[in-house]
Amino acid sequence: MLTVWAAVLAQTQPAGEGAQSATVIDVGDTEHITYDDLRRYAARRIDLKALMASHEGWKAIAREYALTRVLMQEGQRLGVQRPPLKEEDAADPVFANDLYALKVYETLANDCRFETSEAALKRYYDTHPEAFQVPARVRLQRIMLPDQTAIGPLAAPTWLTLQARAVTEGQANFDKLIERAREHTPGVHQGDIGWHVVDDRIDLLAAAGQAEVGNLVGPVREGAYWVLLRVTDKRPPLVPAWEDIRHQAHTIATQHCKETEHQRVMRELFEKYRVRIDVEAIVRAATIKTGS
Repeated sequence: MLTVWAAVLAQTQPAGEGAQSATVIDVGDTEHITYDDLRRYAARRIDLKALMASHEGWKAIAREYALTRVLMQEGQRLGVQRPPLKEEDAADPVFANDLYALKVYETLANDCRFETSEAALKRYYDTHPEAFQVPARVRLQRIMLPDQTAIGPLAAPTWLTLQARAVTEGQANFDKLIERAREHTPGVHQGDIGWHVVDDRIDLLAAAGQAEVGNLVGPVREGAYWVLLRVTDKRPPLVPAWEDIRHQAHTIATQHCKETEHQRVMRELFEKYRVRIDVEAIVRAATIKTGS
Protein backbone atom coordinates (compact mmCIF):
# COMPACT_ATOMS: atom_id res chain seq x y z
CA MET A 1 0.00 0.00 0.00
CA LEU A 2 1.39 3.38 -1.04
CA THR A 3 1.46 5.83 1.85
CA VAL A 4 1.78 9.61 1.78
CA TRP A 5 3.99 10.07 4.80
CA ALA A 6 7.40 9.39 3.25
CA ALA A 7 6.97 12.03 0.55
CA VAL A 8 5.63 14.60 3.00
CA LEU A 9 8.51 14.05 5.40
CA ALA A 10 11.07 14.65 2.67
CA GLN A 11 9.56 18.07 1.97
CA THR A 12 9.72 19.31 5.55
CA GLN A 13 13.37 18.97 6.46
CA PRO A 14 14.79 22.24 7.88
CA ALA A 15 16.98 24.37 5.66
CA GLY A 16 20.29 26.02 6.36
CA GLU A 17 20.93 29.62 7.29
CA GLY A 18 20.00 32.33 4.84
CA ALA A 19 16.52 30.98 4.06
CA GLN A 20 14.84 34.03 5.59
CA SER A 21 16.50 36.44 3.15
CA ALA A 22 15.97 34.22 0.11
CA THR A 23 13.32 35.15 -2.44
CA VAL A 24 10.05 33.29 -1.82
CA ILE A 25 7.76 35.10 -4.30
CA ASP A 26 8.66 36.32 -7.79
CA VAL A 27 6.37 38.65 -9.70
CA GLY A 28 7.80 38.19 -13.17
CA ASP A 29 11.19 39.88 -13.41
CA THR A 30 10.06 43.07 -11.71
CA GLU A 31 9.60 42.16 -8.03
CA HIS A 32 11.28 39.65 -5.76
CA ILE A 33 9.81 39.22 -2.28
CA THR A 34 11.71 37.64 0.61
CA TYR A 35 10.34 35.78 3.60
CA ASP A 36 11.15 38.79 5.80
CA ASP A 37 9.11 41.02 3.46
CA LEU A 38 6.24 38.57 3.81
CA ARG A 39 6.57 38.37 7.59
CA ARG A 40 6.56 42.16 7.99
CA TYR A 41 3.44 42.38 5.82
CA ALA A 42 1.59 39.74 7.81
CA ALA A 43 2.58 41.32 11.12
CA ARG A 44 0.90 44.58 10.04
CA ARG A 45 -2.34 42.86 9.03
CA ILE A 46 -4.50 41.99 12.02
CA ASP A 47 -6.53 39.54 9.93
CA LEU A 48 -3.39 37.64 8.89
CA LYS A 49 -1.54 37.39 12.20
CA ALA A 50 -3.29 34.20 13.27
CA LEU A 51 -2.20 32.51 10.03
CA MET A 52 1.46 32.94 10.96
CA ALA A 53 1.17 30.01 13.39
CA SER A 54 0.97 27.27 10.74
CA HIS A 55 2.58 26.31 7.46
CA GLU A 56 -0.79 26.28 5.70
CA GLY A 57 -1.38 29.76 7.06
CA TRP A 58 1.87 30.98 5.51
CA LYS A 59 0.73 29.69 2.13
CA ALA A 60 -2.46 31.74 2.44
CA ILE A 61 -0.45 34.81 3.48
CA ALA A 62 1.81 34.39 0.45
CA ARG A 63 -1.15 34.20 -1.94
CA GLU A 64 -2.74 37.28 -0.34
CA TYR A 65 0.44 39.34 -0.54
CA ALA A 66 1.17 38.27 -4.11
CA LEU A 67 -2.39 39.17 -5.12
CA THR A 68 -2.00 42.62 -3.55
CA ARG A 69 1.19 43.24 -5.52
CA VAL A 70 -0.24 42.21 -8.90
CA LEU A 71 -3.45 44.16 -8.27
CA MET A 72 -1.32 47.24 -7.73
CA GLN A 73 0.55 46.64 -10.98
CA GLU A 74 -2.69 46.04 -12.87
CA GLY A 75 -4.22 49.17 -11.35
CA GLN A 76 -1.27 51.27 -12.50
CA ARG A 77 -1.52 49.75 -15.98
CA LEU A 78 -5.24 50.57 -16.17
CA GLY A 79 -4.79 54.05 -14.73
CA VAL A 80 -6.92 53.39 -11.65
CA GLN A 81 -6.59 56.34 -9.31
CA ARG A 82 -5.71 55.79 -5.66
CA PRO A 83 -8.62 56.52 -3.31
CA PRO A 84 -8.31 59.61 -1.10
CA LEU A 85 -6.94 58.85 2.37
CA LYS A 86 -6.86 60.55 5.72
CA GLU A 87 -3.42 61.82 6.66
CA GLU A 88 -2.90 59.13 9.30
CA ASP A 89 -3.94 56.40 6.87
CA ALA A 90 -1.72 57.67 4.06
CA ALA A 91 1.28 57.40 6.40
CA ASP A 92 0.78 53.62 6.61
CA PRO A 93 1.94 52.14 3.28
CA VAL A 94 0.51 48.68 4.06
CA PHE A 95 -2.97 50.09 4.64
CA ALA A 96 -2.73 52.45 1.66
CA ASN A 97 -1.58 49.70 -0.71
CA ASP A 98 -4.22 47.27 0.49
CA LEU A 99 -6.94 49.86 0.02
CA TYR A 100 -5.72 50.60 -3.50
CA ALA A 101 -5.53 46.88 -4.31
CA LEU A 102 -9.12 46.46 -3.09
CA LYS A 103 -10.27 49.29 -5.36
CA VAL A 104 -8.54 47.66 -8.34
CA TYR A 105 -10.03 44.28 -7.45
CA GLU A 106 -13.53 45.76 -7.43
CA THR A 107 -12.98 47.01 -10.99
CA LEU A 108 -11.95 43.53 -12.16
CA ALA A 109 -14.40 41.26 -10.32
CA ASN A 110 -17.92 40.71 -11.61
CA ASP A 111 -20.79 41.88 -9.44
CA CYS A 112 -22.33 39.16 -7.24
CA ARG A 113 -25.90 40.32 -6.89
CA PHE A 114 -28.76 37.90 -7.38
CA GLU A 115 -32.48 38.16 -7.79
CA THR A 116 -34.19 37.21 -4.57
CA SER A 117 -37.06 35.37 -6.24
CA GLU A 118 -37.22 31.65 -5.55
CA ALA A 119 -37.40 30.88 -9.26
CA ALA A 120 -34.13 32.70 -9.98
CA LEU A 121 -32.37 31.05 -7.05
CA LYS A 122 -33.67 27.63 -8.09
CA ARG A 123 -32.16 28.18 -11.54
CA TYR A 124 -28.81 28.95 -9.90
CA TYR A 125 -29.15 25.81 -7.77
CA ASP A 126 -29.82 23.73 -10.87
CA THR A 127 -26.96 25.20 -12.91
CA HIS A 128 -24.37 25.49 -10.10
CA PRO A 129 -24.83 22.41 -7.89
CA GLU A 130 -21.21 22.74 -6.73
CA ALA A 131 -22.17 25.94 -4.88
CA PHE A 132 -24.58 24.02 -2.66
CA GLN A 133 -22.54 20.86 -2.25
CA VAL A 134 -21.69 19.73 1.26
CA PRO A 135 -18.00 18.81 0.90
CA ALA A 136 -16.52 15.43 1.65
CA ARG A 137 -15.49 14.90 5.27
CA VAL A 138 -13.08 12.62 7.04
CA ARG A 139 -12.91 11.50 10.65
CA LEU A 140 -9.40 11.48 12.00
CA GLN A 141 -7.24 10.21 14.82
CA ARG A 142 -4.10 12.16 15.54
CA ILE A 143 -0.74 11.66 17.17
CA MET A 144 0.98 15.00 17.74
CA LEU A 145 4.45 15.31 19.23
CA PRO A 146 6.35 18.52 19.99
CA ASP A 147 9.39 18.90 17.77
CA GLN A 148 11.88 18.50 20.62
CA THR A 149 10.23 15.32 21.93
CA ALA A 150 12.34 12.15 22.03
CA ILE A 151 10.91 8.68 22.59
CA GLY A 152 13.77 6.54 23.72
CA PRO A 153 16.74 7.38 21.50
CA LEU A 154 14.53 8.56 18.62
CA ALA A 155 13.50 12.12 17.76
CA ALA A 156 9.78 12.71 17.17
CA PRO A 157 9.80 12.59 13.33
CA THR A 158 11.97 9.48 13.23
CA TRP A 159 9.84 7.66 15.78
CA LEU A 160 6.62 8.58 13.98
CA THR A 161 8.02 7.52 10.61
CA LEU A 162 9.09 4.12 11.92
CA GLN A 163 5.77 3.60 13.68
CA ALA A 164 3.82 4.60 10.57
CA ARG A 165 5.69 1.98 8.60
CA ALA A 166 5.05 -0.62 11.30
CA VAL A 167 1.30 0.13 11.32
CA THR A 168 0.99 -0.09 7.54
CA GLU A 169 2.83 -3.43 7.63
CA GLY A 170 0.55 -4.77 10.37
CA GLN A 171 3.31 -4.88 12.99
CA ALA A 172 1.93 -2.14 15.27
CA ASN A 173 -1.45 -0.89 16.48
CA PHE A 174 -2.30 2.79 16.05
CA ASP A 175 -4.41 2.94 19.23
CA LYS A 176 -1.44 1.62 21.22
CA LEU A 177 0.73 4.34 19.69
CA ILE A 178 -1.82 6.95 20.81
CA GLU A 179 -1.53 5.66 24.38
CA ARG A 180 2.24 5.81 24.23
CA ALA A 181 2.16 9.35 22.85
CA ARG A 182 -0.09 10.40 25.73
CA GLU A 183 2.50 9.16 28.20
CA HIS A 184 5.13 11.43 26.67
CA THR A 185 2.88 14.48 26.09
CA PRO A 186 0.27 14.65 28.88
CA GLY A 187 -0.75 18.19 27.94
CA VAL A 188 -1.41 17.42 24.26
CA HIS A 189 -4.67 15.97 22.96
CA GLN A 190 -4.02 12.66 21.22
CA GLY A 191 -6.50 10.37 19.50
CA ASP A 192 -9.84 11.21 17.90
CA ILE A 193 -10.18 14.79 16.63
CA GLY A 194 -13.58 14.40 14.99
CA TRP A 195 -14.81 15.20 11.49
CA HIS A 196 -12.96 17.56 9.15
CA VAL A 197 -13.86 18.98 5.75
CA VAL A 198 -11.62 17.75 2.94
CA ASP A 199 -9.86 20.89 1.71
CA ASP A 200 -7.57 20.66 -1.32
CA ARG A 201 -5.83 23.88 -0.25
CA ILE A 202 -4.53 22.19 2.91
CA ASP A 203 -2.05 19.42 2.18
CA LEU A 204 -2.88 17.22 5.18
CA LEU A 205 -6.64 17.36 4.63
CA ALA A 206 -6.29 16.87 0.89
CA ALA A 207 -4.15 13.78 1.50
CA ALA A 208 -6.60 12.50 4.10
CA GLY A 209 -9.41 12.89 1.58
CA GLN A 210 -7.53 10.73 -0.91
CA ALA A 211 -6.63 8.07 1.66
CA GLU A 212 -8.75 5.01 2.40
CA VAL A 213 -10.25 4.29 5.81
CA GLY A 214 -7.44 2.92 7.97
CA ASN A 215 -4.67 4.66 6.00
CA LEU A 216 -2.15 6.97 7.64
CA VAL A 217 -1.09 10.44 6.51
CA GLY A 218 2.17 11.97 7.71
CA PRO A 219 4.19 12.56 9.71
CA VAL A 220 4.37 16.18 8.68
CA ARG A 221 5.55 19.23 10.57
CA GLU A 222 2.85 21.68 11.61
CA GLY A 223 4.18 24.63 13.58
CA ALA A 224 5.98 23.33 16.68
CA TYR A 225 4.65 19.77 16.27
CA TRP A 226 5.00 16.65 14.15
CA VAL A 227 1.62 15.18 13.22
CA LEU A 228 0.57 11.69 12.13
CA LEU A 229 -3.06 11.13 11.13
CA ARG A 230 -5.20 8.02 10.71
CA VAL A 231 -8.42 8.08 8.68
CA THR A 232 -11.15 6.25 10.62
CA ASP A 233 -14.25 7.14 8.56
CA LYS A 234 -15.25 9.07 5.44
CA ARG A 235 -18.38 10.75 4.10
CA PRO A 236 -18.66 11.61 0.40
CA PRO A 237 -19.77 15.02 -0.87
CA LEU A 238 -23.48 15.51 -1.47
CA VAL A 239 -25.86 18.14 -2.77
CA PRO A 240 -28.83 18.67 -0.43
CA ALA A 241 -32.32 18.62 -1.85
CA TRP A 242 -33.67 22.04 -2.86
CA GLU A 243 -36.32 21.98 -0.14
CA ASP A 244 -33.60 21.53 2.49
CA ILE A 245 -31.53 24.46 1.24
CA ARG A 246 -33.98 26.93 -0.30
CA HIS A 247 -34.07 29.32 2.67
CA GLN A 248 -30.27 29.72 2.61
CA ALA A 249 -30.01 29.77 -1.20
CA HIS A 250 -29.43 33.52 -1.62
CA THR A 251 -26.63 33.60 0.95
CA ILE A 252 -24.98 30.48 -0.45
CA ALA A 253 -25.20 31.70 -4.06
CA THR A 254 -23.72 35.09 -3.19
CA GLN A 255 -20.83 33.59 -1.24
CA HIS A 256 -20.09 31.07 -3.99
CA CYS A 257 -20.04 33.84 -6.58
CA LYS A 258 -17.63 35.94 -4.51
CA GLU A 259 -15.27 33.02 -3.91
CA THR A 260 -15.36 32.07 -7.59
CA GLU A 261 -14.59 35.62 -8.66
CA HIS A 262 -11.72 35.89 -6.19
CA GLN A 263 -10.16 32.71 -7.55
CA ARG A 264 -10.67 33.82 -11.14
CA VAL A 265 -9.04 37.23 -10.63
CA MET A 266 -6.14 35.68 -8.73
CA ARG A 267 -5.60 32.97 -11.34
CA GLU A 268 -5.67 35.39 -14.28
CA LEU A 269 -3.38 37.97 -12.67
CA PHE A 270 -0.92 35.37 -11.40
CA GLU A 271 -0.66 34.02 -14.93
CA LYS A 272 -0.43 37.48 -16.52
CA TYR A 273 2.30 38.72 -14.18
CA ARG A 274 4.05 35.34 -13.93
CA VAL A 275 3.76 34.95 -10.16
CA ARG A 276 5.83 32.15 -8.65
CA ILE A 277 5.40 31.26 -4.97
CA ASP A 278 8.09 29.01 -3.48
CA VAL A 279 6.03 27.28 -0.79
CA GLU A 280 8.87 25.07 0.41
CA ALA A 281 11.17 28.09 0.91
CA ILE A 282 8.46 29.86 2.93
CA VAL A 283 7.94 26.81 5.16
CA ARG A 284 11.69 26.39 5.70
CA ALA A 285 12.14 30.06 6.59
CA ALA A 286 9.12 30.05 8.93
CA THR A 287 10.52 26.96 10.67
CA ILE A 288 13.91 28.61 11.22
CA LYS A 289 12.40 31.92 12.34
CA THR A 290 10.08 30.42 14.94
CA GLY A 291 12.31 27.54 15.93
CA SER A 292 9.35 25.26 15.32
